[in-house]
Amino acid sequence: MKLQMMIQRTSKKCSPNKTWEATNRVVILFFMLINIAFLHAQNVFHGEIVSKNGKVGIANGYILLIQNGTIFKTTTSYKDGSFTIKDVPAGDYIVEVTCLGYQTICDSLSIKDTTKRTYRLKEETKDIDEVMIVADRSQIVKRTANGEIFYLSSDAKKMSNPFRALQEIPAIISDANTSSVPKIRNYHPIHD
Repeated sequence: MKLQMMIQRTSKKCSPNKTWEATNRVVILFFMLINIAFLHAQNVFHGEIVSKNGKVGIANGYILLIQNGTIFKTTTSYKDGSFTIKDVPAGDYIVEVTCLGYQTICDSLSIKDTTKRTYRLKEETKDIDEVMIVADRSQIVKRTANGEIFYLSSDAKKMSNPFRALQEIPAIISDANTSSVPKIRNYHPIHD
């Protein structure tokens, strides 16, 4: 009974023109939302880092995407040298590609939709006139009955990236780019 009364009241208030106008507004709003979604669609920047001859992919290369002088996004290359940065707004960027043992490359590009680049890195060699190594292990290693205790230098303690600081300890291989400490011969130096 109440439902019939509501339907009768609603039908008296809504004339055919008002119903058509309401439907039309919903359809227009729907298309506006779709257009806004397409305007804000994100783009993909991908590619590869290879050696100068282009035959070998370079792993652990560091790719920085810079916009207006600020680092916007970063990633590292996979074992085959490939990399992908997703959800990049369309625009003009500077790309900096670095990898230990290779010369750094800077590139400017406009990203729209899917943008692909291949970066060929040239090996970097440096001539060193003199090398002096001075070490006092008593300041960084203390032997105990349970093993060894390593002390970080004051510079390492100030670093914002703990994986960079861990590179100071000789028993640990730490990758600051991927924030990881890999296992060596099924032994994990931090957890085991």
